[in-house]
Amino acid sequence: MALLGQHFLHDAYYLDQILQSVPYAHFSDAVQMVEIGVGLGDLTTRLLDRLGSKTLIAYEVDKALATRLQHRLCAQARARLKLVVGDVMEYKGVGDGACDVLAQTGLRLPRSGFLHSEPYFLVSNLPYYIATPIIAHALKDSLCVGLVVMTQLEVGLKFCAPYGSKDYGALSVLCALVCAKRELCFEVPKEAFNPPPKVRSSVIALLKHPLQACTNPLDVAHLETTLQHCFKANRKTLSNNLKGVYPVQGFLAQRALKPQARPHELSPTDYLELARDLTQQSHLGVFYG
Repeated sequence: MALLGQHFLHDAYYLDQILQSVPYAHFSDAVQMVEIGVGLGDLTTRLLDRLGSKTLIAYEVDKALATRLQHRLCAQARARLKLVVGDVMEYKGVGDGACDVLAQTGLRLPRSGFLHSEPYFLVSNLPYYIATPIIAHALKDSLCVGLVVMTQLEVGLKFCAPYGSKDYGALSVLCALVCAKRELCFEVPKEAFNPPPKVRSSVIALLKHPLQACTNPLDVAHLETTLQHCFKANRKTLSNNLKGVYPVQGFLAQRALKPQARPHELSPTDYLELARDLTQQSHLGVFYG
């Protein structure tokens, strides 16, 4: 049965497809591989096999499933698995308080250590009920270099939606500015799970921009706040959403955007520049609180 929103992927073909979606280099380089929600261990055992002598960090909230996995593994595999039992969303992280800046976009991300204290890559069949916050946390952690995860199709589309599409929103913009590559790799049929979920499923790959020095970085928290205000009512104009907060007409004219532009009509680059503009305004404190 599904526990805490989990549906266990058992189809060998799709399990192997998940591994093939991970950049090959990360199975052998210094990046730590991390999994959330080991379930029955089918993906976990494949990860351990592919990692060779490298270790795998895995989080599991269900003690019975964690115990079952330990019994399933041979002694050698158990020695390479660091199993953390508990709610990953209650994990405080092990960051050092520093920040890093992304190449291309100049976004400054905190080194929060959401899942590990060193660079890591997340591979997981995520519990659907917490998939969105997990992905968002990983994207904003400079120590996460990327992720390949299964989630609800609707969620995958939001993170991967191109500018101008019907699924385009705040998550799409954040992801586009943080990632050098974002791809909805494939859908997974309900029959591949036990029990079958009621929703459609997909695997997405999000590979982040490399880090570099930057003279004028923008805090990702400022970008997030900008997006929250701009997308608070998708069908309203940007001017309405920012009324009383920021006179956006001048910015729209400068970017050759129509005065009645709605949130989905601005590109990720437009939002990056809007957030930069807001950080320089005298009413910054009113906007960011």
